[in-house]
Amino acid sequence: MFLPLILLYSAVLVVCNTEIVNFAINSQFTALSTLPNNLPTLRFGAEKHNFLLPPAPLGSSLDIDSGLGRLFVKLDCNDATWSTFEKFTLRISWPANYPSDFSIELFDSQEERAKIACITVIDAGILTPHPAVHISKYPLPVPFDVILEPLYFGVVPKSVCPVAASLLFIIAVAAFLAPKVHGELEALALEARKDIMLGSIHRRR
Repeated sequence: MFLPLILLYSAVLVVCNTEIVNFAINSQFTALSTLPNNLPTLRFGAEKHNFLLPPAPLGSSLDIDSGLGRLFVKLDCNDATWSTFEKFTLRISWPANYPSDFSIELFDSQEERAKIACITVIDAGILTPHPAVHISKYPLPVPFDVILEPLYFGVVPKSVCPVAASLLFIIAVAAFLAPKVHGELEALALEARKDIMLGSIHRRR
């Protein structure tokens, strides 16, 4: 009964694409020789940022020195609230109606407990009705969200904790009620079998 509702609810939620990378704050990455000034920064209290970035054209081959379809973001994990966390997750979400390929590459920062994320987006539009159709060299900018979160127990993102707690509560309630429901069903089945047997005896008489 509930499965169709769950599937329907899940279908409604699938309205965006995601790209995720998990990392340990003490992991060693390559350091960048140069960086743009005034990098947007994700930190405790400002874990989410909205961006609008023109993607590189379809079929582009990008290198680290190219600025096309590329964004650098600083990941500052040095707040006291996050000091006990060693693992974090960086998640990008963008609308499904913007066909794009995102990638994330991490680099070391000179600051303590900080990393630099290089986000690349390439247009992934499908050529229809024919490859010869003119393609704009300047695709529409792609709106996307970038979220930095600590990982509880090294695997569970902070935003998932309320959902996980709700699921655990439901499982606990179900485990508590299941034996009682099973016992009542067994009693009903036993009564039904008795009624059938008595009815059969009466018919024979």
